[in-house]
Amino acid sequence: MTTYNVSVKHDPEIRVYYIEDSDIPGLHAESASADELFEIVHDLAADLVPKEDLAEASIQFHGLPAHQALTPVGAASMQHRRRARD
Repeated sequence: MTTYNVSVKHDPEIRVYYIEDSDIPGLHAESASADELFEIVHDLAADLVPKEDLAEASIQFHGLPAHQALTPVGAASMQHRRRARD
């Protein structure tokens, strides 16, 4: 299994969460909420992670207390798509 680390920071002055550092090349994102950034990262990672790693790839977030557990790449976007269909 490949684990990608994503470090997130919050800037309270401009009220934005952003990716400070990441093991996923090309991953850059920001959002007004931590939950939304979590979903955005999973959506983007599904496109940026090499296809041969995708099935067993996970993301470890740092700086998002509500999202500390390892999560499979694309997990948040799959849940979001299921909710949108229902």
